[in-house]
Amino acid sequence: MMSMMSGGMIIYNLLAIVLVGFLIYGLLSLLIKPFEKKKDSSLELLRERFATGEIDEEEYQRRKEFLKKEKD
Repeated sequence: MMSMMSGGMIIYNLLAIVLVGFLIYGLLSLLIKPFEKKKDSSLELLRERFATGEIDEEEYQRRKEFLKKEKD
């Protein structure tokens, strides 16, 4: 009888530790997310268009400089 109770307590304690771990992870994720560096999707799109050949290098450089100036 005593071994069943201790086995159940071990499982309960492990589940409690896992639950607390998930709560800490969730809270940290919520707190850190606003401080993550966001990707500049406009530059990424410009790189893709250059890579696929939609625009030439001159156009790529011109637009890239414009986007960098606009960002500042």
